[in-house]
Amino acid sequence: MVTTTNGTATFLGLETGKMYNVDVFISDVVGAPVTWGVSGNAVSTSQNFWRAPENVQLQDLSIVTGPTVMVALVPTSNDAVVPNYRFRIANFLNTLTTRPSITVGFASGRNIGMLQA
Repeated sequence: MVTTTNGTATFLGLETGKMYNVDVFISDVVGAPVTWGVSGNAVSTSQNFWRAPENVQLQDLSIVTGPTVMVALVPTSNDAVVPNYRFRIANFLNTLTTRPSITVGFASGRNIGMLQA
């Protein structure tokens, strides 16, 4: 059974200190991209990326519920996998009082995405 879910990716703007909370939609399909939205929840028809308005650092993922098919998210930058990062969904559920810290940087203007693994 496939279980779609939503969540939020939180980025810190490295020049301004501004926090960017970007909604994500996870379709629970291995190999499929996560979709991103900045106003309201992201949905299946949203874009497959979020474009960084300045140099940013991904600091948190908060996922509403655990999907049943895929188990992790792999970040991408301009459609290329960011090496050495794999975020296990079980560690980033929004019900956890502590989630692992994340420090993945992205340059301004990059299309930030994630693939479901």
